[in-house]
Amino acid sequence: MILIHIILLLAFLTLLLVSKFPLHFTLIFASLLIALEVLMNPLKILSVFYKTLLDKDMIMLAFAIYFILLLGKVFEKFRLFSPIFSYLRHTIGPKRLIPIFPALIGMLPMLGGAIFSAPFVSEASEGLKLKPEDKVFFNYWFRHIWEYFFPLYSGVVMTVAIFKISMTDMFIHQGYLTLVAILFGAIYLNIKLKDHKIKSEKSFDSYVDSGFFIPFIPFIIIIIGIVLKLNYAFLTFIAAIPFSYYICKNNDHSFLNIFKQAFSAKMMLMVFAVFLFKNMLNDSGIVYSFGDYISKAGGGEYAILFILPFLIGLLTGVSNAFVGITFPLLYPLIYHSSGVDFGRLAFAYTAGFSGVLLSPLHFCLVLTNEYFNAKLSKVYPILFLGCLVLIGGSLWAMFL
Repeated sequence: MILIHIILLLAFLTLLLVSKFPLHFTLIFASLLIALEVLMNPLKILSVFYKTLLDKDMIMLAFAIYFILLLGKVFEKFRLFSPIFSYLRHTIGPKRLIPIFPALIGMLPMLGGAIFSAPFVSEASEGLKLKPEDKVFFNYWFRHIWEYFFPLYSGVVMTVAIFKISMTDMFIHQGYLTLVAILFGAIYLNIKLKDHKIKSEKSFDSYVDSGFFIPFIPFIIIIIGIVLKLNYAFLTFIAAIPFSYYICKNNDHSFLNIFKQAFSAKMMLMVFAVFLFKNMLNDSGIVYSFGDYISKAGGGEYAILFILPFLIGLLTGVSNAFVGITFPLLYPLIYHSSGVDFGRLAFAYTAGFSGVLLSPLHFCLVLTNEYFNAKLSKVYPILFLGCLVLIGGSLWAMFL
């Protein structure tokens, strides 16, 4: 019976996602379907909605994501990485420069953010023997190397909230995936530019001014705060508000306007929808029944840990989706009496994010491909190989 419930729920989710129905509404309607499947009474349904609205973790997550969006808006508006790019353009060769631009911009989550680094990659690769498809890959791949653990990404933040773990846990147990991604990208870059020699044109001192390091201040604050185990919502607040106010004041721009522009009702509703879906799964008993069913299936649980996140990532092209939809379902397979099985969590996360990277609905992939006028069919082979390497790395770590 539980298998029928799960199949019906996944079919409903897939139908809405393929129909390009908004993700937050998809999760809310899926939550109501769960209630109908188990014949939950109306008062119980209302109590789950009420409990979700007052959920402390949900409220803290909403604040943290807002402050992250505020930082992203400030960096985007005032192009704060421009002095760093100018320095790098004149001090290191293009072979090193190509991955650095997208990697730096990748430290801040922005919708379609790869399009911001594409012009820099284009400029850095002038005169080099790189095909448009290679430029697409390098820009796209290095733009997304941080999303396995970096605390400014909402997929990471939501994972921490769902499993009630720390950002330090994410870094310790998934940080190696970033190293694997960098290594794969670097090897492919060296293969493509093996005959190119690196030249330096200017020294460090000749280009850096007093404001060079200012953009790094929020990141330093967040990293120190995570080490000190400060509350994450408070941490993003102290990293974002004073910094954003200072930048706006220095550029004669209204801080209040930036403050308003950073607010995303869609993102706030998304946070609520994820927690509502999680709470409805828990209160209905479906998630526990599903866990019991899978545990009796033996090795099939590993297939489910891969297939569910990968498919949702592929269908949506959004990290929030595979985390918000599948992690509450996979909770009993990842969280045991002894705590979180971080090997399984990293494997499921890598599967989901591989789906996101390969998704034709991913804005970064579509926009970058359009910018370089490349053929997507020629980008996919190396992108697919990169995802296989990441999945292989997470499998090796899981069984280590």
